[in-house]
Amino acid sequence: MLFIDKTLFKEEAPKKYVFILRLLLVLKIFGFAAISESGAVNKVMKIGLGLTMTLAVVALTVYMLRRGYQFRTKFRNSLSLFFYLIYLMLGTASIFWAHDYAFAIVQIFRDFDLLVFSILFLRVMQTLNAHHSEAKLQLPMLLAYGIFFNSLYFFGGWLFVPDVFLRLTHGGEVARLGGYIMNPNELGMLSSLGASCVILDFARPKKKFLYIVFLCIGLYVMFLTGSRSSSIGFMLVAGLITLRSDNLKIKLLMAVGFVVLAPIAVNEVILNDEKGGLDEVMSMTGRLPFWKALLTEGLPQEPFFGFGFQNIYYTKYFQGKNTYPASMTHNTFVQVLMNLGLVGAFVVIMQMTTTIRSVIRSKDGQKSFFFWCMFMPPFINSLTEFGIWGETNYGILFYQLMFLWFVVESDEVKEINKPLTTL
Repeated sequence: MLFIDKTLFKEEAPKKYVFILRLLLVLKIFGFAAISESGAVNKVMKIGLGLTMTLAVVALTVYMLRRGYQFRTKFRNSLSLFFYLIYLMLGTASIFWAHDYAFAIVQIFRDFDLLVFSILFLRVMQTLNAHHSEAKLQLPMLLAYGIFFNSLYFFGGWLFVPDVFLRLTHGGEVARLGGYIMNPNELGMLSSLGASCVILDFARPKKKFLYIVFLCIGLYVMFLTGSRSSSIGFMLVAGLITLRSDNLKIKLLMAVGFVVLAPIAVNEVILNDEKGGLDEVMSMTGRLPFWKALLTEGLPQEPFFGFGFQNIYYTKYFQGKNTYPASMTHNTFVQVLMNLGLVGAFVVIMQMTTTIRSVIRSKDGQKSFFFWCMFMPPFINSLTEFGIWGETNYGILFYQLMFLWFVVESDEVKEINKPLTTL
């Protein structure tokens, strides 16, 4: 017979659970990085580590159940989850007509893995909040830690092994952090989101110095990636937080930081002549002609159901009459059109519409504000990279956590002091 530990339900959640949640995020995010020059080794590592973290959060849930925690779940805004499942099921069906069906299978498996992880992760977080009135665990604070240690890994790589962690672009004139371990634009989005989450959770009085360290390293990593979209995303989030804040000190600090850092970021990252300058920015770094070719030459061949999940053509690479070859579209919404056609695009639009509707209608204003601030970096990244609907990346993980935050909720815990007999 199992009984609830009487010391379990104190005001503050046990630190071990908070530590485990942070560690799970650190390792889940790290699972998107490459560790070898071998594509096969990287694929095994990514799938293996990702699946291990999902099994770990399953084990944590079972452990908490045996310790007496009650996981009472209710679903709100279910249409958001419904359309996401339709999207994944359509992707699963498309395996049968995808040219590279093995790649499609791996991608759909990893997306399902991320979905299970996200649901269980949020359930653990919400259950701790339900049982401990002073827990107050929020998604931004957990993401801030999870992202920081990944940013720190790349920061250390830049310091000690720059030949491995830097990627030369623009004819070797520009070195961007990320190397071939991580796409610099994806790493930029990661650090941008991490810095945004740090600011959102900056109100904690005991965390000020630690969060300043998080913020400085995150912003410097973002700067070293040279990612324009990430810089724009962070500046939008910083501006939104400044306008929203009632704290005069925070407003003044953010305003001073914006005035000092914004011109540097614009000049060095966005308008730098070595990186192509304004002309490259206006052409979306040469992507506009490629998108036009995809939509006018490729899509008409398979307009309704596309070329198969994360396949953009009958062959691995698509090349327009006057464009470069590429295996992905560099725009998550064009990617959906190419791999799942107009039907897939409709499902995605409905999913995002129902998600935004649930955020707008939420009675928790702070939670909605957190969503918009966390959503901006991945969304802007989605306009030029893998994004939230592209090949499996942590942008998908973050989006799942964000929209599921408004779907999966903890029901009110009742009779928590009543002993459990069997599990």
